[in-house]
Amino acid sequence: MHIMLEQRRLKEEDKRCKRDVSFLKNLPSASEKLRFFKADLSDPESFGPAVEGCVGIFHTATPIDFAVNEPEEVVTKRAIEGALGILKAAVKSKAHIFLLEHPNPKGRYNCSPFIVPIEEIAEIISTKYPEFQIPSVEEAKEIKGAKLPHLDSQKLVDAGFEFKYSVEDIFTDAIECCKQNGYL
Repeated sequence: MHIMLEQRRLKEEDKRCKRDVSFLKNLPSASEKLRFFKADLSDPESFGPAVEGCVGIFHTATPIDFAVNEPEEVVTKRAIEGALGILKAAVKSKAHIFLLEHPNPKGRYNCSPFIVPIEEIAEIISTKYPEFQIPSVEEAKEIKGAKLPHLDSQKLVDAGFEFKYSVEDIFTDAIECCKQNGYL
C-alpha cells in the first residue's frame, strides 16, 4: 500500500464507512491519494463505483468472518463469486486490467513469488512468535488440504519485476499489524 501511495492515486472514499482505517490514512501521501469504497463480496454490483475509471485493479480481499465457523464450501463459494463480481464490475466500467508498468503485457501474470507449504508457515511463525500456539512442523505435515497448483512467476521476473519481500517479511508484517490492532 505504501509503495502504491508513493506512485499513484487510488480510488474514491466511501464517507459512510465506519471502520477505523486511520492506520491507512496516516500513510505518507494517503490524504491526497488514498480513497476507500464500501463493497460487499456477495454483491457484485457494489464494486461498480469502486472500479469506475480505473486502469488497474488489485483484488486482495477475501471474506473472513472470525466469529462464524462456516463450512469451507460456503466460504470458497463466496470468495469465488466475490472475485467474479469484481471482474464483472471491471469489465462493465471498461476498466483495463493489465500489468500496469509493462508497456506490452501479454497473457496472465502470476504476481506471487512463492507457494508456501503449511510446514514452512508453521516454522516461520512458531520461531518468530513462540507465544502463539502453532502446530509443530511435524503436526503441520499431518494437516490435509487441497493440493496447491504449481504457479510460476518467472514470466513476471523476466519482464523485469523484482520481488521485494520474503515470506517471513509478509507474515511478520501481517502478525504485527494484527497485534497492533488488537486482533492477536
